[in-house]
Parts: sequence; C-alpha cells; structure tokens
Amino acid sequence: MNRQNRFLNRTTTKYTLAGVMFGFVFPIVGSIARVIDLGLGISLASLAAVQSTDSLLWIIDTAPLFLGLLAGIAAYRQEMLEKSNRGLVLAERELHAGFPREKSRRKNARSNQCKSNVDKTC
Repeated sequence: MNRQNRFLNRTTTKYTLAGVMFGFVFPIVGSIARVIDLGLGISLASLAAVQSTDSLLWIIDTAPLFLGLLAGIAAYRQEMLEKSNRGLVLAERELHAGFPREKSRRKNARSNQCKSNVDKTC
C-alpha cells in the first residue's frame, strides 16, 4: 500500500497523467468538430466513421502520448531540481549551524588569550 501511495504521489506521475488527460481533449474535440463539419449526427458510429477515414485525426490522436511524455519529462526535471535544492538547503543549514559554535570557540580562545596576557590589551 505504501509503495502505491508513493507512486501516485510522485510529481512525475501526477504531471504525466495530467498531460495525458489534457491530451485527450484534442482528439475528442477534433472528432466532434469533424462530425459537425460533415453534418453528421453526433453518435459513436459517426465518431468512429470520421476517425477511420480522416488521417489528420490520426495525427491528433497522438496528442495524449506526446503531451504525457513531455509533461513527464518536465516533472522529472522538476523532481531532480527539488532534490538538489533540498540538498543545498541542508548543506546551508549545516554551515549556519556550525558558524555560531565556531564564533563562540574563537571568542573563548581570544578571551583565554587575554587572561593569559599580562598587559590586558585585548
């Protein structure tokens, strides 16, 4: 169950599915427009008839494939950038977390040096 949730929550999967869903708009609208243009009644039989005879609709039918592919590629790159950004943010936090300790150590060292100085010119 956890594996399935992780799969469905991934940015790449979500973007790919959104691209495919959006891509289905083009064949549907294109087929309906062609049926209306030919003066046929909108039915499954007329939609199948225009799909089987119009080669331009065959090209439009590939839109879900290509839009899903492009959306998936874009999402994958986004995931890689987010992963890289998380690593940079962690590194930055580690650096900033180390600085106060370093300043404190230097201040203590200087204070100890001043205590050991006879003339107290620190």
